Amino acid sequence: MRLNVGSVTFEPGARTAWHKHPLGQTLIITAGLGWVQTEGGQIEEVRPGDVVWFPPGEKHWHGATPNTAMTHIAVQEALNRAGGNRTLAARLLGVSRRTLYNKLAELGIA
Repeated sequence: MRLNVGSVTFEPGARTAWHKHPLGQTLIITAGLGWVQTEGGQIEEVRPGDVVWFPPGEKHWHGATPNTAMTHIAVQEALNRAGGNRTLAARLLGVSRRTLYNKLAELGIA
């Protein structure tokens, strides 16, 4: 199985855009306080120790609450590792590919 795994910290008020994953995604909340929402669903609060599963193709977003940062480990299976996963992640997070690469390198996972 080809997995993409990464730790992401959202500063207070930061969140992803609406997006989906063709093979689903699991979030493991490790610090702070966050929100997640699926299309048509209510915003749900998440805390350290919570595990959130988004089924394949389910449109969703996740991020920090307005006043508290949130860190999670994101796990998803990759359809194609050569297909620009970092470019997609950078776009979803609203940062440049270089910024994302530098952060991943800082975390030792680049």
